[in-house]
Amino acid sequence: MLEKLSAGGTVASLCTTCKLVLDHNIVAMDGETVVKVECRTCGSAHQYRKPRIGAAVKKTRAPRAKRPSPLSAEALWAACLAQARGRERAYDIGCRYRVGDIVDHRVFGKGVVRKIYIHKCDVLFRDKQRLMASANS
Repeated sequence: MLEKLSAGGTVASLCTTCKLVLDHNIVAMDGETVVKVECRTCGSAHQYRKPRIGAAVKKTRAPRAKRPSPLSAEALWAACLAQARGRERAYDIGCRYRVGDIVDHRVFGKGVVRKIYIHKCDVLFRDKQRLMASANS
């Protein structure tokens, strides 16, 4: 036996906010047709949308391929330090550096010059890579 719908009753509808078929309270009717409903889950009010078969399944994206895990900063630092072929010297803002030089900073410790910019260079230290001032031009 079919249940007669009326304002204040409950009906299943596609919620436009939740994007799922959920129970809704009937807010307004036009004769025997449900016009407006309110979601019992999120509270949003919207037009009644008759649920379709299979509409309860929420669409999801395909899982992404896993990226290879990057080396930790300390492992990368150790590898770069072992491969460094440049000169080793104390860090000084007025010095010019080349890629592969080893600098000894009084706060950050030993680091390897990885990239040169105008008046700056990227130096990889044990904890992270830092942009350092230099006389490079």
